Amino acid sequence: MRAPPRRAGEPLARWRSSWVRYGPFSFSGFVTLGVLAGAAAQTVGEVVNVNLETDADGVEGTLADIPVIPLLVLLVAVLVLAAILLSTAGYLVAHWRFTLTREPTGTLHVTRGLLTTRATTLEERRLRGVELGEPLPLRLARGARVVAIATGGDARGASTLLPPAPRDEARHTAALVLRDEAPLIAPLRDHGPAARRRRYTRALAPAAVVATLGGIAVAADALHPVVWAVASVVLLALAGLLAADRAASLGHTLAGPWLVTRSGSLNRDRAMLERDGIIGVTIRSSFFQRRAGLCTLTATTAGGREGYDVLDVDPAVAVALAEQAVPGLLTPFRA
Repeated sequence: MRAPPRRAGEPLARWRSSWVRYGPFSFSGFVTLGVLAGAAAQTVGEVVNVNLETDADGVEGTLADIPVIPLLVLLVAVLVLAAILLSTAGYLVAHWRFTLTREPTGTLHVTRGLLTTRATTLEERRLRGVELGEPLPLRLARGARVVAIATGGDARGASTLLPPAPRDEARHTAALVLRDEAPLIAPLRDHGPAARRRRYTRALAPAAVVATLGGIAVAADALHPVVWAVASVVLLALAGLLAADRAASLGHTLAGPWLVTRSGSLNRDRAMLERDGIIGVTIRSSFFQRRAGLCTLTATTAGGREGYDVLDVDPAVAVALAEQAVPGLLTPFRA
């Protein structure tokens, strides 16, 4: 008797060659380059030290003739180009021919890889939600990635459901995985002016400290005033832009069976957590948060990062959100 034919899985996402353009917008190439540069610098340093000991006068004259600024510009350009090439190569090796399918057996199946094909299977009953990740470089390229919030497995249950890809593709894939588009399109609740002020304070205060230290260096004739002024303006401007982006990223909502929270700028994440998967909540407030009348609610779960924060909200909002997300959870504390 012939075995019945195997039912094909439902395709949720499939790799396209155009996605290679998102490879340079990851930090993997810069990390690899940093390791290689460190090893090379150590080797070169040892060789240079030997040469300096043998011919100090000749080396001193040669170094004086080297144009420093053009050399630095060339070095930075070479390093950036090398990082881009390494990031692109790493993306191709890791995610070549990526496919995500939903199998009839109730699992999500991922295959990927160029030199070595890697297959990962995730049971949907272990799925507690997904994260839509948008690191700043990837966000500038209008890209995003999707990571599962799941119990068990390696990396605390985190599994890549979509590598860096177009943002619309990432949102579509997340909706297919969740079988629900609501947590992706639901408008997020603003955290209020106090939370926005806190974003600016935390970004601008360190920049102001650095600028002040630079002013002390200028007074001690250790730094040129023009260099200090330009660097201070650039640093404060970048800090202001970072604060504005972090403030705009803050938000949360309840969308049906999902708790949605978003935060971050350099690494902005939109976590969509199944409310039935929340096993507890923590409400905490630091000294500076108490002064601002704010707190942070953390929804704990057995999967993913194990805790997902709703940053800098009013305490009354945090308590109401906890009660709505997990009805009855706080009842024993009100008795």
